[in-house]
Amino acid sequence: MNAIGAIIQSAKRLLPRKAQKELVTQLGTADTLEAAPAGAILMGMYVLEYAGFSTYVDELLEEEHTTIEQLKHHFQQRTPLEKPMIPSTGILLSLMVADMIARPRHITRTYEFEEMAKQWRTGPLLGIEPSLLNDDRIGRALSALGAEPKAMQEVLFHMVTDAGKKAGIPLNKFIVDTTLLQLSGTFKKAPKVVAGRGMDSFHQLIVSLVIASGSRLPVGFNVLAGNTSDSTTLPGIYETVHRIADEGDIEFLMDRIYPT
Repeated sequence: MNAIGAIIQSAKRLLPRKAQKELVTQLGTADTLEAAPAGAILMGMYVLEYAGFSTYVDELLEEEHTTIEQLKHHFQQRTPLEKPMIPSTGILLSLMVADMIARPRHITRTYEFEEMAKQWRTGPLLGIEPSLLNDDRIGRALSALGAEPKAMQEVLFHMVTDAGKKAGIPLNKFIVDTTLLQLSGTFKKAPKVVAGRGMDSFHQLIVSLVIASGSRLPVGFNVLAGNTSDSTTLPGIYETVHRIADEGDIEFLMDRIYPT
């Protein structure tokens, strides 16, 4: 927007008044974004690799990790008849998370990744052949991580402790809160989706989140049944914080419903 403003100001100085009016009538805003955020995806992938996300996922799944550098080297060196190097589960999930970071309002569906990868140029930029990003492979990656009940909590724990050491983030003051997710539909095989508080609350979940005050670093989360009372989440929160907190006094900021 700053660039557009600069162009308009320059036009006012250089163009005749009639031409200025014509220019303004031709300017408009697009309802859809056509550009592919390849730069944002690339940055997201390297941030996640620095944070160790893909490495910790692969370690948890006891899978050999493939780095972006390994993938890029193989992509650049392979012959036309040679099969592309298959990225590890951690790398596949990193690409999904990078998409969420880059396009939070337009998250790519699993069956769209192969086509989007061509626009993102994942081959030359990340060493990931787009044809490998079919929905079956991505679905298997999600299933592999989902099969481990506490997989995401463990990955988050390692990322937080590592980030705290690398960036010197203090971990002695924490903010605790829950939020309600109202759902619509049929959830016969989802025991956590139950009626809860409110007039229209037949299907809901409770999401609990703990963040480090100041840095806003997420240190713990949980998805709970929709009728869960905030106070009953405290033992699990204390256990999570105890694993990662610095030595010394710990401060919690929370609604008074928690301890009452």
